[in-house]
Order: sequence, then structure tokens, then C-alpha cells
Amino acid sequence: MYVYLELPEGRVPADLIDGTKVVIGVTLSVKSKGGVKSKVAMIMREPARGLRSRLYVINSPIEEIHADTMKRVSEALVLRSSMATLASIFGFDSDIPRLGNRMGWEALSRKVAERAAQLDAHVSARLEDLGFKRPRHGRKHSGESS
Repeated sequence: MYVYLELPEGRVPADLIDGTKVVIGVTLSVKSKGGVKSKVAMIMREPARGLRSRLYVINSPIEEIHADTMKRVSEALVLRSSMATLASIFGFDSDIPRLGNRMGWEALSRKVAERAAQLDAHVSARLEDLGFKRPRHGRKHSGESS
């Protein structure tokens, strides 16, 4: 479990952030909006004291972090949906990642890119057979002036 705790700026010692101070426990004193006070102590037992703890410095309110995370998740889902559509069009239905098939999105994207490149080469060759010239990247079209 991760706990997000917002502290006043400058209240966290630098040696905690850079990891030079060893922490064996944390004590939190909490006061609710209703005025109820409580204290929580988390002490590491001796064998666990050598384990590494992490302190993340986050310079944004939790609401902004959540909104940014949700935006990234949405973008990833849209990309996966598009990739699944292309995979289906190219005949890779069984390679679309789902529970149980252990397929990955990276491998699927490579397959789709390879198939797209093959189709591009095939279409280019057919167009040239028909007398059409395909403009190459970095070259000007025949009708363009310099």
C-alpha cells in the first residue's frame, strides 16, 4: 500500500529525500476535521531495517496526479483499441492480448507494423506497374518549383 502525504514545502529534510538518513519508523499524528486526534506509529522490526524505503518528491496536488494518470490510461486504451482493430484487419485476431493467451501489445504492434510495411511495398509496386510514380520522402514533386 502506498500513502500519499502532503507536507508543507521545506518540511522534509534533504537527507530523507536523498536517502542518506536511515529511517526505522514513522509516527503520524492526525487530527480530523471533527477535532478527533489519533496517533499512528509504524516501526520496522530489526530484520526489516535493511530494506530499502522510498520517498517520492511530488510537486503536484494529488488531484492533478490523478487527472494526469487517468488521461494517460485513456490514451493507452485508445491506442490499444486502434492496434486491436488493425490486428483484426490484418488477420492477427488470435494475437490480440487477452486473458489466457499471454500475448503482448509490443509483439502485436511489431507484427502490425511489418504487415503494414509489406502492404505499402506491394501497393507501391502495383502503382509503379500502372505508370504512377510515388513521391519519395525528401524529394520534391515534379510539379513543384524550387
